Amino acid sequence: MKEKEFIIKRLTEINNQVKGINIRYEYSEAEDAHLIEITPLSEYNSNELYINLERQLMFDFNEMFFPATILFLTEDSLIKINQAQLELSSQGFKQSEVEPFKSSRSNFSFNWSSTGLFDVEHAGDDNNYALAA
Repeated sequence: MKEKEFIIKRLTEINNQVKGINIRYEYSEAEDAHLIEITPLSEYNSNELYINLERQLMFDFNEMFFPATILFLTEDSLIKINQAQLELSSQGFKQSEVEPFKSSRSNFSFNWSSTGLFDVEHAGDDNNYALAA
């Protein structure tokens, strides 16, 4: 089973078991990174069933596909999904490799250069505050 197929299958299983969460998935081929956004933040942080399923997904993924990377995001993460290839919610799902998901949130772009650091460009309002990780 390929990485994307594995992740989509497991995310669908998580969505079927954990009600009240929304899942968005995007794969970045250039960085070999699988981005998974879980909302709302309250479920991501406190739903024990979800936390256990995420932990098992991470373990299984690393066992099967290392050194590929999987990152879990929330609505307050600096990294955003720009072109969701899968969207799951309690209302159903949408899977698309062609049509990108359009977000009304601020746009961030990251340059994952070989320096080990990444540059952030923010397209938003004039309030620029330093953030600590």
